[in-house]
Order: sequence, then C-alpha cells, then structure tokens
Amino acid sequence: RTAAAEGGTASSVVWVLLATLASRLMALASLAALARLLAPSDFGLLAFALVYITYVETVGDLGAGMALIYWPGRREDAAQAAFVVNLGMGLAWFALTLAAAPAAARLFGSPAGADVLRVLAWTFPLKALGNTHDALCQKDLRFKTRALPELALAAAKGVVAVALALAGF
Repeated sequence: RTAAAEGGTASSVVWVLLATLASRLMALASLAALARLLAPSDFGLLAFALVYITYVETVGDLGAGMALIYWPGRREDAAQAAFVVNLGMGLAWFALTLAAAPAAARLFGSPAGADVLRVLAWTFPLKALGNTHDALCQKDLRFKTRALPELALAAAKGVVAVALALAGF
C-alpha cells in the first residue's frame, strides 16, 4: 500500500465514525425529546412501529445495495438494476405495510399503532430513492460525500418527529 492509500483509508474511517456517531446521537436526542413529550402509551406505539420499520429497512432491499457494491463490472447497468429493485421493494413494503398495519398492530397488542405504521410506511419508498446512490458512494469509498445525507436524514427524522409530537400527533 502507498502512503496516499493509507491516508485515504484513515480518512474514510474517520468520516464513517463521525457520521455514525453524529446520526446515533441525533436519534438518541430525538428519542429523549419524544419520551418527554409523549405519554407513555404513545411512546410505546412509537417504539412498536420503530421495531417494525427498522426490521423492514434491514431486509427490505433484498441485498441489492450490497450486490451493487461488490458487482465487478458494468457499473451503470448494475446501478440501474439496483435502483429498480430498491424502488420496487420500497413500493412493495409501503403497500404491504399499509395493508398489514392493522394485523401487525394487533399482533403486537397495539391496535392504535396501525395509524403510526401507515404514516411511517412512507419512509420505505423515500429511502429506496437514495439506496442506490448510497451504495455507489460506499463502492467508491466516498464516505465524506455519504456523511452529509446520512446526517441530514437523521436530523430530518428527529425534527419531524418532535414537531409532530409538539403539534399533538
């Protein structure tokens, strides 16, 4: 390895660490604010919905992003295929969540959580729009470029959630 390559690796590690730490701290701060603003039963509904949303986001793209990162050639073709798969899966999870929200809420013993799930279902197609770009940044080791959208997403989630809680939702 050359000194420049090692410097790039060190810089990438720093950017990944900073972005991850900052986004986790923003999430923790928004959850702390929501815990103070919401009644315990409402916070429980949010927690139930976040478990569901986090699980689906983890398995939702069927590994298309990771496949794009490791795909050896024909970058544009692979990126287009990954985008179509990501968007298709985002829309499929959106539709499935809308349809299954009442059953999922009953399964977790929170019938009122169906409305929360329906609102959070919109995150699937929205996140799917950026998954391919995120994978391309990872593939190209452009972690500094990737940090800003990651931080913006964490900040937007927190601001919207706290604003809605303050508005009485």
